[in-house]
Order: sequence, then C-alpha cells, then structure tokens
Amino acid sequence: MTKRKFSLFKPRLPRVSGLGDTTKSSATWAREAFSRSGSRCPIEGCGGTLTILDVIDGEEGDAQAVRSLVCQKCNTSQPIDHLIDRAAAQIDGLRSGERIFFISGMALFIVFTVMAFLNGSFLTLFGGAVFALLLIMRGFVFRYKAWQATNRKMFEDRPPVLEWLREEFGKNLTNDT
Repeated sequence: MTKRKFSLFKPRLPRVSGLGDTTKSSATWAREAFSRSGSRCPIEGCGGTLTILDVIDGEEGDAQAVRSLVCQKCNTSQPIDHLIDRAAAQIDGLRSGERIFFISGMALFIVFTVMAFLNGSFLTLFGGAVFALLLIMRGFVFRYKAWQATNRKMFEDRPPVLEWLREEFGKNLTNDT
C-alpha cells in the first residue's frame, strides 16, 4: 500500500478513469482563467500561446501583410478577418443573451426587493442586489461583444471600451482638450 502525501498548496485531482489529462481541479481552472498569458493554440497537444502578428501573405510581387493570430510554438496562423466573420455570425445569439441577462437580473432584483420588504431584512435586499448586478454586468459584456462584432473592432491593440461607451451613452466621457 502506497502512502499518499498531503499537500496544502497542490489540490488533488479527482480520480476519473478514461479522461487522462482533461480533468483539472477548480484551482487550476481558475489560475488559467485569470492568467494574462493570452489565448491558447487550438492544435491538440501544442500548448503554445497565440499572439497578434502581421503575416506576409502572397508572392513576392503582390505580398501584403495580414493581421493574424500566430502560435510561436508550432507556427500555425489564423487570419483575424475569418475570426471576426465567425463572431459576426453569432451576433443574434449575443443579443438574445444580453436580453436574457438583463431581464433575469431585473426580475431577480424585483423578487428579492419584495422578499426583503416582506421579511424586513436588509441583508436579503443586499444579497439580491449583488446577484442581480452580476447578471446585469454579464448582460453588458454580451452587449459589448455584440458591438465589437458589429463594428469589426475585435483584436485591436487597445480595447475600444471608451468608444463603445461614447456610442452607447451618447456623451464624451473623456476630457480631451
């Protein structure tokens, strides 16, 4: 019988037969989700990160630079125009997701407000407001992604959040003089 080592900092993976390396602990998933390492290469087993580069496309006489996502490890590239076209095809899904999150957030806030007044509990109102705010913020994320896909503003050097806010709210949000 082998003795297992106890480690406080390394979470134990669940024993699942047949899945191999696809099973991850929640701590590993969270660490990867919040890392700023960029997108991962879609090629199975590569594990490289994708960076935005200008790739020369064509022969020597009519060569032109095309912005692409390039894996530094296996040298595969994906033109950004194709990815933007694929995202533009999903605009209806993003808009319906936006509506669903906004409506469910508002409905949840109304339900928790009624519950708070019936129970006389401020904490119920606070908890419902926080949960509703999370849903509404997720709706804003869907709205921003739909705007990006509509205006082809994806994969910019700097995210066009201020431009989206100016268009969304109709004001000049910066004090440029």
